[in-house]
Amino acid sequence: RADCVFQTLALLENMVDLSPAVAEKLIRRQGKEAGPGDDQGASGGGKGKEPKGSSSAASGSVMAWLIARVGRGENDSNRLYASEILAILLQTSDASKRAFALELGGMEALLQAVARYRKANPGDAEEEEYLENVFDALCASAMLPEGKGELLKAEAIDLMVIMMKKRPLARLPAMKFCNFALTDSAPACEQFVASLGLGPLFGFFMGKGLDKGAGKKAKGKKKMKRDQAGEMQEHVVSI
Repeated sequence: RADCVFQTLALLENMVDLSPAVAEKLIRRQGKEAGPGDDQGASGGGKGKEPKGSSSAASGSVMAWLIARVGRGENDSNRLYASEILAILLQTSDASKRAFALELGGMEALLQAVARYRKANPGDAEEEEYLENVFDALCASAMLPEGKGELLKAEAIDLMVIMMKKRPLARLPAMKFCNFALTDSAPACEQFVASLGLGPLFGFFMGKGLDKGAGKKAKGKKKMKRDQAGEMQEHVVSI
């Protein structure tokens, strides 16, 4: 069954690539719904639950399933693929962002997924890619003006400041998220200062710890380190 889910996810990705309008249909219930843990029987998990805060319109949708699958379950290829497709959907339209942040409680679910890495780095390259996809999804949702309030309720800024201080691998995506979240949002800016975000911000501005956040794949690749350091500086200056 897990293999069938993987093939279905591949089909969804191709459909969205061919027609971005398909993304609009994936945020609403379409016919008979399946639980987010339906692929778990073959991969060792249990029955899943819909994300907290799901509305009747979006509950049971493909996006609701993706959020639940990304937020829970053991590290496997289906969770990785689900995180990739979720990031793609959120980058496709504002309607997807609204359903994710305002109807399905997706922000809280993904922040909980990120919080697992406060004290430990990803165990392998696949898990590292999963974390990158989760951050991409969060960054996309942070661009939605209506969703700024949800960021504050979920204490997203506080978590990102912690990640910047303690997890070198997450420094760049956490700073990127804060850049999007703080844009045109005075309350978010105030929360960033209250969370002592200026400490790591000025540290990065002075070039401290930038190379350490380049990631395992970038070891020995000076150009990639320079590129990531340059991107970090852009986000720092913007904030």
